[in-house]
Amino acid sequence: MYNLDIMKNFKILFLLLAATLSFSGFAKRVLKVKGSKVYFSRKGLNAKKGQVLSIYDGSYRVGKMKVYSLKGKYGIAKLISGDASKGDAVRSGKRRSKRRSSKRRSKRSRGFDSKWGNRLYVGGGIVMPGSTETHEYSSMMVGSLGYDLPLKLFKKNMVLMINGAFSFSGESTIISLANSSNQVPWNTALIMLNGDLAYPLHDLFYVKLGLGITSFKQEGEVAAHTNTNSSGQISPTIGSYSDSFFGLNIGPGAGIKYDLTDKLALKLDLTYRFSYFLSASSDSVSGIQAEAGTLPHLNALLYLGYKF
Repeated sequence: MYNLDIMKNFKILFLLLAATLSFSGFAKRVLKVKGSKVYFSRKGLNAKKGQVLSIYDGSYRVGKMKVYSLKGKYGIAKLISGDASKGDAVRSGKRRSKRRSSKRRSKRSRGFDSKWGNRLYVGGGIVMPGSTETHEYSSMMVGSLGYDLPLKLFKKNMVLMINGAFSFSGESTIISLANSSNQVPWNTALIMLNGDLAYPLHDLFYVKLGLGITSFKQEGEVAAHTNTNSSGQISPTIGSYSDSFFGLNIGPGAGIKYDLTDKLALKLDLTYRFSYFLSASSDSVSGIQAEAGTLPHLNALLYLGYKF
C-alpha cells in the first residue's frame, strides 16, 4: 500500500507539472539568422512555401519573413521587414501586437532571456527534515522535475521556477522509543509542488523565495517496549500507525546555474522551507489523531536542464 501511494502521488505530481508546462514556451522559434536568411522550427507550425510569417519577441511583433524552403523539421525564410534573432517566436495568421516593431526590447532584456530562457529540468537530491516533538527524521532521497520561465515583475527581470519533488525513501524514529532495540524505523513519503520567484544576481547566481504545497506521510509499527509515561502506563500503544499531513510550504533559497552548452545547463538549488500543515489524519490502533504542525526541511537538489 505504501509504494502504491507513492506512485499515485507521483502520477498526480507529474500531471500537475505537465499541465503547468503546457502553458509555457514550447512555441515555434527562430533557430538561426544569417543576414536576411532565417532558419525556423516547423514543429506545430503548418507553414507553406510563399507564406508570410510574423516574428515575435515576447508579445511584440518585430518582423515578417517569407518562406521559400521547407526541409524536414525546419524551414528557411527571407526577412522582408523588421528583424529576427535566435529564440524569437514564429507565428502564422494575424495577431495583435502590443507595440510596433520599432519598440523591440533592449539587448539587455534579450540577453536575459537567452541566459535564463524557458528550460526544462530533471534532477534529484536530498531533503533533510528537522525533528518534531515526537519524531526524528532521516534524510530523504528525492527526484524532481522543474521548469524555469523568465518574466518581468516590478520592472525587474525575474524567473519563475516551477518544480515538483517526490521522495524515494525516508525513515523516522519515535523519540521516546529511540533506545528500544526492537523498534523498526517508520517509512516516510514526501511530495512537493512549488512556484519559486527568483532574482538573478549574475549570469550564474540567483536568490529566491518559494511558496508551494506539501503532502507528507509516515507509517510504521510500535513493537513491544517497556517505556512508561508518568501514570505508569505503557506508551505509546503497540500496533500499526499511519499519519498523513497536507499544507503549505514557504522559504528562502539560492542557487547556481552553469551553462554547459547553448541548450544544456546544470543547476544547484538550495532552499530552506517550513511546511505548515493545515490538515492531518491518522489510522492507528490507539484512535489518537495526529495534530497538524510545522516541519522545517533543507532541500538540496542538482538539476540538468534543456533550453527550448
